[in-house]
Amino acid sequence: MLEQLIAAGRIRAVDIDAPVEVASNSLYGAVFTNRFCRVKRRYEDQAAAILKLLFPGLLMNGEALNYRNFAATGEGD
Repeated sequence: MLEQLIAAGRIRAVDIDAPVEVASNSLYGAVFTNRFCRVKRRYEDQAAAILKLLFPGLLMNGEALNYRNFAATGEGD
């Protein structure tokens, strides 16, 4: 799927494993922190924070704008 998005110009040309590894490590870190440090933060808020950091760095300029609009309004293309 990532290869198709890269070919379509929707995401940056990166090593295919990099985004998956970064997302997995970020999510695992959030789960670990919640479990062992007893962080009282909603999962939805943590997921939104991770996606706000991950997607704009991965998406091409036009797609990043679409994502920001979606994140702000809940409506997208």
